[in-house]
Amino acid sequence: MASNSFLTVADAAKRVGVSRQTVFDKIKRGLLSATLGDNGVKVVDVSELLRVFPRLLSDDEVKQKQLDKTRQSADFPLTNALQLELERAKLQLEKKDFELEQMRQRVDELRERERAATEEKLRLFGIVERQTLLLSAPKPAPARQAKAALNAAPAPVKTGAKATAAPTPAKRAATRKTTLAKAPARKSVAKVARR
Repeated sequence: MASNSFLTVADAAKRVGVSRQTVFDKIKRGLLSATLGDNGVKVVDVSELLRVFPRLLSDDEVKQKQLDKTRQSADFPLTNALQLELERAKLQLEKKDFELEQMRQRVDELRERERAATEEKLRLFGIVERQTLLLSAPKPAPARQAKAALNAAPAPVKTGAKATAAPTPAKRAATRKTTLAKAPARKSVAKVARR
C-alpha cells in the first residue's frame, strides 16, 4: 500500500473484492479517478474508492479471500484430474457395456445354433432308428415258404399206369453238381464258336 489514504490498483481491487482488471476498466471509463504515485504507479484515493464501491473489506476478510483463492487454484489441478478420470471411467463403462451387449448377442446366436444342432441330431437319430427297424424286421413269408418247399420231398406224381416218385434231395444235389460241371464247358464251346 502506498499510504493510508491512497491504495495501488492491486490493493484497491483486493479491498473491494474485485479483480484488478475491473478497477482498471472503471478508471478507463472515468467512473473512478486515479493519480500517479511517487514511483509512477497508479494509485486510487480511498474516499474515491468508497464512492464507486460502497463497502471495503477488512484486512482479515482480504486475507481470507486470498486463502480461498489459493485453495481453489491448488484444488484446480486436482479437480481437473478428477474430471479427466471421471471421463475416462465413463468411456470405459461405455466400452464394457458395448462388449457386454456383443457377448449377449453371441450367446443368443450360439444358443440358436445349439438348438438347431439338437433338432438335426434328433432327426438323424429318427432316420437311423427307422433304418435299423427295417433291417432287423423278419423276412417276408413267401421266401421262407419257397425254401421250405425245396427241402421238403414232394408227393409221388401219377402218370399213366405207373407212379413215379419225386426226386429225393440227394438226387437233386447230384443233378446240380453235374449241371454245374457241364456249364463251364458249354460256355467255352460257345466262345470258340464265336471266334
